[in-house]
Amino acid sequence: SDPVVAYDAANGVWLISTLALDGRTTRLTINRSADGSTWSTALVAAEEVVPQGIAFDKNWIACDDTPTSPFYGRCYLTYTHSSDDDMLAVTYTTDGGLTWSSPTNIGARPAVGVFPVVRPTGELVVVYLWEVQPFSIAASRSLDGAASFAPPVRIAEVEAFSSLCHC
Repeated sequence: SDPVVAYDAANGVWLISTLALDGRTTRLTINRSADGSTWSTALVAAEEVVPQGIAFDKNWIACDDTPTSPFYGRCYLTYTHSSDDDMLAVTYTTDGGLTWSSPTNIGARPAVGVFPVVRPTGELVVVYLWEVQPFSIAASRSLDGAASFAPPVRIAEVEAFSSLCHC
C-alpha cells in the first residue's frame, strides 16, 4: 500500500516506494526504473519485525534535483515509525535507490502523514500532522542532508482533528 513516486535527476531513475506487509514484517520497498516502463524487483529500504501491528506507515519520497545543491542526487524516504511511538524518520539514498542510509529520527512524536520537500538550496523541509495537543500542522528542517533536524515548528493548529482523537 501507500505507493509514492519520485524522479532522481542526478541518477536518471524513477523510484517508487511502497509499504509492504508480510506477517509480522513491515518493509519499505523501492522499485527503480530508468524509463518509467520497465521496473526492477523490489529493494528493501527499511525493514522491521514487530510482535503485532505494523512498524512503518505513511511513507513519502522526494529527491534533490537541483544541480547546484550540495545534496544533488540525494533522495529522501520519510515515514512514520509506528512501532517507535509514531516517531518520524528519514532514510536517504545517493545511488539512485540501490542502497539506503540508517534512519534518522526527525524528532517529532507522535506524528503522522509526513511529506518531504527539498528546496533548491538543499534544505530538506518535512511537513506533517503533529499529534501533540493542540494538534497541528508542523514542520522540521534539515540543513545537513538529513543528518540532523531542527526542533518542530507549529505552522497551524488543526482544531477539527483534535475532536476526533481516540487517544
